[in-house]
Amino acid sequence: MVGSLLWIARFARPEALAVAVLLGRHSAGPTRRHLEAVRRAVRYLFCTRSLRRRMWRGGGTRPVVWADASVPAGGGRTVLGYVATMAGSEVMHRTQRGAVALSVMGTEAAAAASAAGAVMWLACAMEDYGLGG
Repeated sequence: MVGSLLWIARFARPEALAVAVLLGRHSAGPTRRHLEAVRRAVRYLFCTRSLRRRMWRGGGTRPVVWADASVPAGGGRTVLGYVATMAGSEVMHRTQRGAVALSVMGTEAAAAASAAGAVMWLACAMEDYGLGG
């Protein structure tokens, strides 16, 4: 059941992702309390099913991509990521911990490069599905 919750949270209901990940930590040795939490999560998803993601609400098939990076104040490993949306809905995202940063500009450039690779992949996928223009 937790695997199904993770799939639903990843592709349709991102607000349930934190709960699904926390429940996944206990999948090797679940207790009655964990089973009740899974039931509660499934009940929530069922009762709020009208809130699911909807694609093609308008806005065309042109993807919009945002990228950002963060460098800890005391130095250390960076965090960078991007999110791509199409027609008002998220179609892909990625967050990753990077290497130790030499500069903020370098970290931002790495995030932009990662997003650019995703855009190239998305453009090829759109062309394969006949959505490119």
